[in-house]
Amino acid sequence: MVGRSRAAVCMGLVLGLVLVLSACGSSKSSSSGGGGSSSSTAASGGGSKTIAVNMYSREIPYFQEVLKGLQKAGGKLGWTIKPTFANNDPTQQINQLQNAITTHPDAMVVIPIDENALVPAYQQAKQSGIPVVSVGDNIAQSASSAQLTFVGDNYADLGKTKAEFIVKKLHGKGRVGWIHGIRGLNFSEEQKTGGMSVFKSAPGITLVDGPYAGAFSSDKGLSATQNLLSRAPNLNAIFFDNDDLALGGIQALKSRGINPSKVLIVGTDGGPVALNAVKNGQLNATFSLCGYAQGVKTIDVLQSYFANKTQPPNPLYMQPLMFTPQNFSQSIQKVKTGAC
Repeated sequence: MVGRSRAAVCMGLVLGLVLVLSACGSSKSSSSGGGGSSSSTAASGGGSKTIAVNMYSREIPYFQEVLKGLQKAGGKLGWTIKPTFANNDPTQQINQLQNAITTHPDAMVVIPIDENALVPAYQQAKQSGIPVVSVGDNIAQSASSAQLTFVGDNYADLGKTKAEFIVKKLHGKGRVGWIHGIRGLNFSEEQKTGGMSVFKSAPGITLVDGPYAGAFSSDKGLSATQNLLSRAPNLNAIFFDNDDLALGGIQALKSRGINPSKVLIVGTDGGPVALNAVKNGQLNATFSLCGYAQGVKTIDVLQSYFANKTQPPNPLYMQPLMFTPQNFSQSIQKVKTGAC
């Protein structure tokens, strides 16, 4: 995938050089960092652990659910979960990971914003004996071996499923708009790969490919959808990369005098506001990424690793949960029981 910016990638390379030089000048990190303790308690997976968590945004509901899962499952084991947030800034995330590595946590959990720029940090974490689990968005393939695993969804499959839902609901005919999230982000680009394959194979579908919003927020969704509607006012459906964009898109439709119920709207994340929109019939479908369950699964993976160095599958895919007005009652029960 292409990174967010050349500057972020360059910063990542500089960081990698600094970290490698630091590692060469000290043997402490390789002997005592990142769950590398020789005590019998650490070897059995017991005892207190410190998990450094870095997410590129504090506001996204899915990330909030991941953190809740990490804190709940980690708390039961007596672990300390230390979160930091990069405020959608790749450079800030690089700096925060650098700081975390110097504290030698037992493990790191990272939601990357730029899959390429963080490669040097992941490699140094491995050299320091710190297992890293990516959640939500994966690291670049070149650093896949530097992480313990990726816990999340197969976003190409997700994009395919969303596109198939739209094609089916439109009976194979109609004009479909698309509002993308962040260019170069695994979450956005893989959805595009999967969704495009479906739309291209549906001859009755005309795709109006919209802009990359540049962030996942309702205000960005509002402006991006207004831009799209200026080009194509008569859309039958809109594919949104996430729910915050979709909620902004609903407002854009209303501002143009278009009844949102006349346009099929599909998003992703399953946050509280979006679920309420599905329940009320304003959002036709969202796919919860089950962040809480992913947070719990991540702690399970780390506990097994600490106990006996169990290597999990990499990637470790989980299944999203679909919400529509028709299946809302059944799906929400899975959230209430912690299964999602």
